[in-house]
Amino acid sequence: MVFGVLGGVVGALVIVLWWLFFSRAAWVERLGAIALMIVALYATSRIIDKSIATGAMGMLFPSWAIPS
Repeated sequence: MVFGVLGGVVGALVIVLWWLFFSRAAWVERLGAIALMIVALYATSRIIDKSIATGAMGMLFPSWAIPS
């Protein structure tokens, strides 16, 4: 289970690093996409139901929201 969770996190990190440094998109688009993801996570965390916000000791939303 640990390898599965860490593998998902490492895979997501590899995709973000590829997007930032090896993509052919313009820098504005690269940074804008990362910023939009962060803003979307924050905005969603403010409006989700209490059962999701407090589920799994507060880690339910982050574990489901961040693709892995």
